[in-house]
Amino acid sequence: MKNRNARESVKNGFALLTEERRATGIFAILNIRENAVISSLKRFAAGPFLRDKKMKESVDELIGALTIKTPGQETKIGVLSGGNQQKVILGRWLLTEPDVLLLDEPTRHRRGRKIRDLQTDQ
Repeated sequence: MKNRNARESVKNGFALLTEERRATGIFAILNIRENAVISSLKRFAAGPFLRDKKMKESVDELIGALTIKTPGQETKIGVLSGGNQQKVILGRWLLTEPDVLLLDEPTRHRRGRKIRDLQTDQ
């Protein structure tokens, strides 16, 4: 197996949650739903069209499962807190159903209490 570029890596079951989410992770002008599904569009395709209802349902599940604090899916990701942006990006990669999920500095922008919570959940 060769991973010569990002597209090939995703196709081979790899996903990467980058350390610098603002620089390399989010599309600030897009909303939460668009940011969440952008790496798994084939999953939502019906011919040349996207199934909006299925996208909404999947993103609703992510928002609930990852406890993303947002008024709704149409909210621009750029207005969310850093932690909630990171959750959306994590959700993006979970939607690709990866075999390998690489997390680069996953607790870097988290508060001390939240890190302790993550550690005790294991």
